[in-house]
Amino acid sequence: MTKQWELDPDRYFDPNPSQREVARELYEMVAGRRAFARGSSAETMAAILKEEPPEIEDNGKPVPQSLRRILDHCLEKVPSHRFHDAQDLAFALENIGNPSEASTALPGGKASRRIRTGAAIALIFSAIMFGVWIVTQPRHTEPTIRKLTFGKGRIETARFLPGSQNIVYSARWQGQAPVVFTLHPENLSARLLAVPNAILLSVSSNEELALQLEPRLWDGRSVGRAGSVDSTEGGVHILAEQAMEADWLPDGRRLAVLDNGSVGRGRHLDFPQGTRAWEPPFAIHSLRVSPRGDRLACFSEPGNIRGTGKVVVLDTLGHRTEPADVTGFTGLAWGPDGRDIWFSEEKEGSSSLFSLSPSGKRRLLLHQAGRLRLLDVARDGRVLAALDNELKGVMGRSQAGGQERDMGWNEANIATQISADGTKVLLGQGGDWGTLMGSIYLRPMDGPPAVRVGEGERFALSPDGQWVLTSTSSSPSQLSLIPTGPGTPKAIPLSKAIFVSHLWFLPGKQGFLLWGMAPGGNQSLFVVGPEGGMPRLLLDGASVWQGSEPVSPDGRFVAVINYNPGDVMNSGLKLVPVDGGPAINVRGTQRGDILSGWTVDGRGLLLFNRDGLPARMVRLDLATGRRDPLLEFMPADPSGISGIQEIHMSRDNRSYAYNYVRRLSDLYLIEGLK
Repeated sequence: MTKQWELDPDRYFDPNPSQREVARELYEMVAGRRAFARGSSAETMAAILKEEPPEIEDNGKPVPQSLRRILDHCLEKVPSHRFHDAQDLAFALENIGNPSEASTALPGGKASRRIRTGAAIALIFSAIMFGVWIVTQPRHTEPTIRKLTFGKGRIETARFLPGSQNIVYSARWQGQAPVVFTLHPENLSARLLAVPNAILLSVSSNEELALQLEPRLWDGRSVGRAGSVDSTEGGVHILAEQAMEADWLPDGRRLAVLDNGSVGRGRHLDFPQGTRAWEPPFAIHSLRVSPRGDRLACFSEPGNIRGTGKVVVLDTLGHRTEPADVTGFTGLAWGPDGRDIWFSEEKEGSSSLFSLSPSGKRRLLLHQAGRLRLLDVARDGRVLAALDNELKGVMGRSQAGGQERDMGWNEANIATQISADGTKVLLGQGGDWGTLMGSIYLRPMDGPPAVRVGEGERFALSPDGQWVLTSTSSSPSQLSLIPTGPGTPKAIPLSKAIFVSHLWFLPGKQGFLLWGMAPGGNQSLFVVGPEGGMPRLLLDGASVWQGSEPVSPDGRFVAVINYNPGDVMNSGLKLVPVDGGPAINVRGTQRGDILSGWTVDGRGLLLFNRDGLPARMVRLDLATGRRDPLLEFMPADPSGISGIQEIHMSRDNRSYAYNYVRRLSDLYLIEGLK
């Protein structure tokens, strides 16, 4: 049966209704009946709201006046008329059971009755003290979460300004270049910092900001010059070239810097700047220096699945520990005590925020629906986090013309190639960031439903459109040919183990081109015959633009990145002969050029710049270096899109499909985490 206190409106409107709850329980113990019991729930509710409880002595039992006053005080209708808090209630209870106090209606002359009365009073006093203990126990309070931004776009980074409530953050709003703002949580009118096209990297102890200036995408992450600026005055001082990330040391004068390097494989971590601490052979990110400056935490991703890797801690001597393996990593920062690391991860549509001890023990701090990305933790425990919504998309237009259309199908939202005749697009890669293997679809460009071809991690379409070459996610990779129509899949055995990153058909019956890594080797180009066998090394240490069509129409050349030793972001292209011989440097390239493919006659390259919108494609003449504008690509809604990732063209340049990532997020302040 539902108790009367469960019907009490105070349980919903009074933040601390325990005084009335305890008082009513004690009233029932002393009086032998409920204070507001009526014949129905409705009548009981009305009594709770409007009536006073019956005199407690109506049952004929003696009750100390002090106890009666306390119960009446706790049962007041108006919360402000009750005891102010549990301490006031405890003070009032100190005199209960005092022998000098006279009780009402006390029959005289019988000692046994006095003993029973004293025992009853002692029992009541014990019960009250137990109730007070319950009232005074610390209550679990849920953390508060407040939304701080309301624009349409992506929050890049955010930090607390030391010694104040102010916050500084960088964002890309409405598809524009990133900018930096400051705001106060109680006044959400943000102030724009007068440094255009910049991403916040770190905030020093003296409120100096480290910014990434004119960032460009490189290997899936932004790279640019690192500069410092005062949070109030402006004026930029350059600190580092080719900085992917940076974080201030506690002295506010030195930085830890993740440098993209002066050559393709020269990425390195300096801690502090100028002291080489680590040359990771794989991607690392999320650099954070500890409050004492003696350690640095980051996240390493040794594989190809984003968010799968290890939390890594380095000390100033270069010693590394790996306290946690994480799947679905989204962000990290040092906890309030500077000893533990707080990190966030997302799995299957919900996120968890953990505290990680130096020994690797995890403690759950928060569980939240959606993709939560930890950005910063203040010394008082306040947290800045972004709630992200990231979607991959593909738009295309057929040779028949008309409007662009969404070419995605089911979970496949990445175009990898357009058929030579421009009538079909090859789709795959899945919609889940944590997945590489997925379904492969071939979809007509004019809109009919897609046809599922098979499954794979990397895949390419043959020039005649009859076969799809796929690789598995195993190491070494397994290759196979899958027919796009009737037929039987065919394995392509390799006599040498290679982990394949990308693959392409060579025209005619030359076989296949693989970009991958042999055990203990570098990313390199290999040529494999049509029946498989021993891969032939074409170029050691080669790099190609992912998502490009690097093979010339006649199969004679492969266009690869020609690294600029002093400035990798200004690297050009070179043509490598498939049959061997010296490479040919391509003239006429510009900073930020990305290869899309070749012109149909093989005399030119199709290039575009993926930084910013719209993405402009040019035709580069290989003989003269002349650049002619060709097309512009602009999504109808640019919000949350920092640039076009890949552009695939048909051989006649009349059909195209381009891939993008839309990242929408809001900034939140979280308080009260324990």
